[in-house]
Amino acid sequence: MNDRFGNIQWTEKDKVRRFLFEELPAEVSKDEEYQNAKKYSDRQNARITFEKKLVNKFQEFIFDHT
Repeated sequence: MNDRFGNIQWTEKDKVRRFLFEELPAEVSKDEEYQNAKKYSDRQNARITFEKKLVNKFQEFIFDHT
C-alpha cells in the first residue's frame, strides 16, 4: 500500500475533512444515548439526539485542540 499510495502529501484540509465527515459521525454513531434513541424512538428524535451529540463531540474537539 505504501508503494502505491505512500507519496500522498496529506494536508491539514484533508485531515479536517476526514475528521468532520468520517471520524466524527462514526464516533457519534457509537454513542450509547444515540443508539438507544435510534432503537427505541422515532426517526425524528433519533436525528435530534444525533445532532445534539454531534455538536457536543465537535465542541469537545475544539476545546481540546485550541
